[in-house]
Amino acid sequence: MVKPKQPHRRDSLRLYSWDYSSEAWYFITICTKNRQLLFGDILADHLLQSPLGNIAREHWSQISERVKGIQLNEFVIMPNHLHGIIMFQLNGRRVGALHATPLRSISNEPSISQRMAAISPKPGSLAVIIRSYKSSVTRWARRNGYPDFAWQRGYHDHIIRDGTDLSRIRRYIRLNPMRWSLDLYHHAN
Repeated sequence: MVKPKQPHRRDSLRLYSWDYSSEAWYFITICTKNRQLLFGDILADHLLQSPLGNIAREHWSQISERVKGIQLNEFVIMPNHLHGIIMFQLNGRRVGALHATPLRSISNEPSISQRMAAISPKPGSLAVIIRSYKSSVTRWARRNGYPDFAWQRGYHDHIIRDGTDLSRIRRYIRLNPMRWSLDLYHHAN
């Protein structure tokens, strides 16, 4: 007997028990699709940004202007990825339910919108912020001569635990351009 083919399911990279809308510091890495070198070139340990690299930097810098309670810290744009630190300072603010989700269902069976609300990122969460950032850069790219531009699915995050962790990550970000030739995803490697 042949087993029916199951659809491919991708597991989330997020920490299951963590509320990604809570007050914390996050270290983020976002990569271009197939690690394409679209944001510029590293010369003499510095990034010479392409126009798309300039937009990636500009849109990253605007996150804290667009989202209340968010502060940006150290970040770097690299030829095929970026690293940044985002700090949530919510001052007691909690994230609410999705607006399209009904408060109750007429039957005991959950509605489609309730099921979607349960698996969707919550407004103000890290996932929504990163999705919005990636979308704004992609929109600009497609309108300005980069029709094939795309990001890698998802992103990598690390919840920064303490001052030592923060110092280590800041140093890693600052030194990243100098380590480009050693990068696993550098085109020469």
